[in-house]
Amino acid sequence: MASPARSILPRLEPTASLRQPATLTDDVLEEIFLRVASHADLARASTACVSFRRLIADHSFLRRFRSRHPPLLLGFLSAAGQGFLPLEAPHPNAPASRALGSAAGFSFDYLPHRVRLEWCPCDVRDGRVLLECRSLFHRKSADSFVFGEFAVCDPLSRQYMLLPRIPEDLLASVQIKQGNIDDFGASLVPSGVETGRTHHSECCAQYIGGQDLSQLAYGCCYWKVRNQNELLKLDINTMEFSTIDLPPDHNMRSIAIVEAGEGNLGMFSETADVRIKSVEYYTFMQNGNGRANGWDLKNTIPTDDYFGTFICSAGGYIFLARPNINARPQRFEYLYSSLEIKTYNIERVSILEFPANYPYFGFPPSMSPRRIQI
Repeated sequence: MASPARSILPRLEPTASLRQPATLTDDVLEEIFLRVASHADLARASTACVSFRRLIADHSFLRRFRSRHPPLLLGFLSAAGQGFLPLEAPHPNAPASRALGSAAGFSFDYLPHRVRLEWCPCDVRDGRVLLECRSLFHRKSADSFVFGEFAVCDPLSRQYMLLPRIPEDLLASVQIKQGNIDDFGASLVPSGVETGRTHHSECCAQYIGGQDLSQLAYGCCYWKVRNQNELLKLDINTMEFSTIDLPPDHNMRSIAIVEAGEGNLGMFSETADVRIKSVEYYTFMQNGNGRANGWDLKNTIPTDDYFGTFICSAGGYIFLARPNINARPQRFEYLYSSLEIKTYNIERVSILEFPANYPYFGFPPSMSPRRIQI
């Protein structure tokens, strides 16, 4: 019996070669990563491969990411030796805050021991802490002032670096003597700030007595001169000082300087009348010479029962604190609130015993820079 005939299908010739997937360049990957809204998801992405880790850990990328996505507030670090102060419920970050407090090394007992001295926090930025080694029982004065020892610490990894002491010849060159200093402080400068020098220190010393704490915007430090309508400016790139006049009636006001976009300054200012319970927001335009073209009042933000004194600005927020009038007898407490700079949204964040505390924005270790630039 003859076998049945089988039809033979003609072979199809390829009309075109298969299209290869587009190569994801570093620029394309950065734009993708910038659209990841969750810090936790970005940290997971950084563990996928070495190239992802390199892009995400880069200082310039982290600066762009933080400008788009405010970091998570995870608690406060006490300037009075109380350690890490976690957020309290019902704040949505309270569980993560408690977990951070348990996992990180906020006791700083792994730093070198110094006889009769303790390591005290004096600034916090990008998950790292600047500490000064000093006595808690000795008040600084012009007659007995001694420059302390400083260290930068990453509590998540428990790694630290001792900063070199200020050279005596540098102090002499600017005519600074230990006996003529009324006060001294230090703060951290963001690693993304360009200083125009081959090497720079992330520790910016403050030798200016009679001023409020420094605030950073566009690579410049700003101090509100106490009891005056004046703002003192230090350009970190050129190390030159200048002054900016403030709007009228700002002699006794508490202010917070922020970046308003396009190189312009923003300023949040307490209203002069505490019965009004509001905050004014100004913008300030500068010409090429850095001279003022004037302050423009943009908005008046009602604060209601959130009204308080500005403590600091960090992570895209302004923090306010006021005494808690409902505290138990013989107990002093402060109600802490945050004001988001972009949205003006205000919310209660915690109840703390002291007004001098540093907000801590935690980052996973995979997103933290591995080294401290000196």
